[in-house]
Amino acid sequence: MPSTLLKNITEEQGCLSAVFDSTLFKKPIPVHGIESQVPLAYMERCAQAFNALSPAVLQQLYQCSYDYYIDCCEWSDEVLPTIERPEDILQHLSPLSMQVPAFPAEYNAETAEPIIHLHMDCDWEFEHGMGWLIRGEDILYVSSCDGLPEWKDEEYYRNLEGNFAFGHKL
Repeated sequence: MPSTLLKNITEEQGCLSAVFDSTLFKKPIPVHGIESQVPLAYMERCAQAFNALSPAVLQQLYQCSYDYYIDCCEWSDEVLPTIERPEDILQHLSPLSMQVPAFPAEYNAETAEPIIHLHMDCDWEFEHGMGWLIRGEDILYVSSCDGLPEWKDEEYYRNLEGNFAFGHKL
């Protein structure tokens, strides 16, 4: 069955890539299966999950992202943009891509929780940008872009230094 959300689907070295229209950012975002085992149906579920994030999860993402911005401002010698409220954070983020990993063997494309591993440029951290990692409805990571594993237990992410999803500063 062809994808209804994913467009411009390509395959390179066995890995799928596509683009989907983000309702949050109001622009297309590239999505990449980062392993050859990632099926198109699962990539689509992950993109759909991103577009369907609840208002409560979005508010939490805005707050964690804002906290990351404030922490970076405290460390920076550069003149950074002024962001008054967490809700205004999206104006200063530019999504680069969503990475979709393979799911554990005990799941399939219909039963694995959707993974949203979004890599973004941001106006206050030019070198490392910003990343969001969400599994299902659980925000697991908000901080600089990092090549994190997506299927660890929540405790793994809770203990990461500089993870604003759990209130840790840089």
